[in-house]
Amino acid sequence: MASTPSKSPSVQRVSAAEFVRSIAVWQERALEGAVTITYHGRDRLVLSPCGLREDGPDDATSHAFLDLQGRYELLKNSINEGLVVWDKDLRFVELNRYGEVFFGRAEASLIGKTFAECFGRPNAFGLDDKLHRTLHTGQEDQFEFDSELFPGRRIAMHLIPKPCGGVAGIFQNLTEQVHVARRTARAECLLGAIGAHPDVAIISLDAFARIEECAAPFLAWTGFSASALEHSALTDVLERPFRRRFSEGFIKALESRAPQINRVEFASKGSHPVACTLTIAPLANGLGASGACVVATRTENRAPTELSA
Repeated sequence: MASTPSKSPSVQRVSAAEFVRSIAVWQERALEGAVTITYHGRDRLVLSPCGLREDGPDDATSHAFLDLQGRYELLKNSINEGLVVWDKDLRFVELNRYGEVFFGRAEASLIGKTFAECFGRPNAFGLDDKLHRTLHTGQEDQFEFDSELFPGRRIAMHLIPKPCGGVAGIFQNLTEQVHVARRTARAECLLGAIGAHPDVAIISLDAFARIEECAAPFLAWTGFSASALEHSALTDVLERPFRRRFSEGFIKALESRAPQINRVEFASKGSHPVACTLTIAPLANGLGASGACVVATRTENRAPTELSA
């Protein structure tokens, strides 16, 4: 006579987004009962503990569990965040692929070990106090810190207490974002310095050398309004002897992705043309160059023949 299956725990439901954000928590909850993972309101996966039957899992249950385990591993290693799980003694229990790349160690070499055993110092990442606080208070914690083990790296960490003891951490390496923010701040500072100089102006061009934006000094030199110049070819504002030279320099800058220098004269509503030195810097992207930034430095008003040599 076949044995009667044990009563299954109630099924819990969670969206795929929430599951990824708190993957360690839901993994622990799945040990208490099946967890249905939904996508846009539709059931997609079921995370279930093995051994729900009193007489042990049958072949179908075993296959289903292995399938779910494989899908969980795929999901865990597909997220663009690090996942690390510690037990109540703060020994490594689990690590995803992002975490392996970050630590520079295979998961198998870390499992069952503490920070001190793996990296030679107990507080390798400055996390010791926060891990203990989350472990003992049962409260989540989110923060950023500079890595002590890998100097120069900036990390964002989200610590989550595990219901059965231990701590799960979701982290991201913010180092590149920090560098981008610093470069952006320096670029804005440089633009401010250039904008304050009466003899220097920046002109933004699209891939066809049409004006997208130009600084106030350039408008003052030429006497044109911003609305009159917008979407106009920069060559239209150049004196005729300099148009071909500029066009050749612009094309070369975009093709070589290297800055080019031109000496030109701009037409002006005043009595004399405006002599300038142009530095044409290509605005590169993954597919080529989408335009250029031109730094125009006003020199002096001279006759075109003096600049044509």
